[in-house]
Amino acid sequence: MPRRINLHVPLAGARDLSGQIHRRIRQAILDGLLEHGQLLPSTRDLAGQLCVSRTTVGTAYDRLLAEGLVKGRVGVGTFVTASPARRSRTAPPPSPLRPARLWATLPTSRGPAGTDVRFDLRPARPDPWQFPFATWRSELSRHTNADTLRSADGPGGVGGPAALRSALARHLGVVHGIDAEAEDVVVTTGSRQAVELAARVLLEPGDLVAVEEPGHRDVAALFTSLGLRVVPVPADGDGLVADAIPPGVRCVYTRPARHFPLGLTMSDGHRRALLDWAARAGGVIVEDGHDGEFRHVGRPLDPLRALDPSGRVLYVGSLSRLLRPDVRVGYLVAPAPLHDALHKARRVLDPSPPTPVQLAAAAFVRDGQLSRHVRRMRAVYAQRRERMIGAATRRLGEHVVVHPAPAGLDVPALFRDPRLDDVEVARRAATAGVSVAAISDLTLTGRYRGLLLGFGALPADRVDEAVTLLRLAVETP
Repeated sequence: MPRRINLHVPLAGARDLSGQIHRRIRQAILDGLLEHGQLLPSTRDLAGQLCVSRTTVGTAYDRLLAEGLVKGRVGVGTFVTASPARRSRTAPPPSPLRPARLWATLPTSRGPAGTDVRFDLRPARPDPWQFPFATWRSELSRHTNADTLRSADGPGGVGGPAALRSALARHLGVVHGIDAEAEDVVVTTGSRQAVELAARVLLEPGDLVAVEEPGHRDVAALFTSLGLRVVPVPADGDGLVADAIPPGVRCVYTRPARHFPLGLTMSDGHRRALLDWAARAGGVIVEDGHDGEFRHVGRPLDPLRALDPSGRVLYVGSLSRLLRPDVRVGYLVAPAPLHDALHKARRVLDPSPPTPVQLAAAAFVRDGQLSRHVRRMRAVYAQRRERMIGAATRRLGEHVVVHPAPAGLDVPALFRDPRLDDVEVARRAATAGVSVAAISDLTLTGRYRGLLLGFGALPADRVDEAVTLLRLAVETP
């Protein structure tokens, strides 16, 4: 049986109350706000809510019944019926409000088409179907009760439940060699919020922030929206060039484990040079550990945070990139002098991930489920990566240069002909059923053109067909 709805019926004055109620409900039905089959409040409930008599409400309902807009069922209540007189809602008057000038000029990536396509080649997308649903559902159920929710609140709760912060600190120490205590970890809704927290606590409006070029356009837009000045720093084959950081830069944002979008890994020499810059210039490094767990070629390299002797590196990570995009749990690892300010900023920004999700994530990390999942998926993604590189080289090699990124869930394919419009190619591909990202749409300057071929969410046996459709999209005039 349908549930009764809560109906908002504001009344003006004390005259013609029954008529006012009738007109309000009638208009809601005609505007489509109340749909066929919905159960209206009982006359007793609505009368109590509006502080009028049941007779007044009953008279309004009788008029609606006579007009064929509702019908009554004995012992059940009054239902909305479809009305042949239904019309579209009246457009609201135009608002004089306008956004600040910044938002009219701020470039952000449009991103590829969503999931309503046959082939999902979006970058940095883990395979949602490989996620251990049964284990996760069990943990969520176990932590969705009054006792565990109550125990999650308490001293230090702003940074996230102690269980999750402790589990993440141990995980980072074992897997990445990062020496951190639970108190150093602040839980966020994702890596982007972690970057925002770091910027808000460390920087003032007008400060210079350096980002890699090519680099992620949306991260640069985030810094700009906070009133910071963004300067691009070139990245060569070994990563960001520290000697090219201009004077006056307060902060450098970098992805040394897997450069975005070109896929290269920062060499040990470039890492040392960047740490030397921070010590010499009194700067700070925000290190995004994006895709560090999924390294397919060569030995794992130490994060900057593990090499940092002076406490000038903040480490950003996310469980969403390892598990599922909708598991919105990220984290920031920061030195002790920043803890209090970060907790204040965290409270101001809000919201945090739902507590049951945080507690389930804590158990998932603590019990080794995360490590087991990553090990299993590393083998799966390695196979898909090889399949994607091979298919793109064979079928698209005439048009692109494929860069076999050693880590991550996507490989860049740069156009040989710089006149090709990668945004238009991506649009044609989406029309053909392939969701893929245009590289120029993701970077600051748009100087690089090509496609970022994600393989994480696409089974290996579907790669060839997807790349064949991409070739058609490239070659279509």
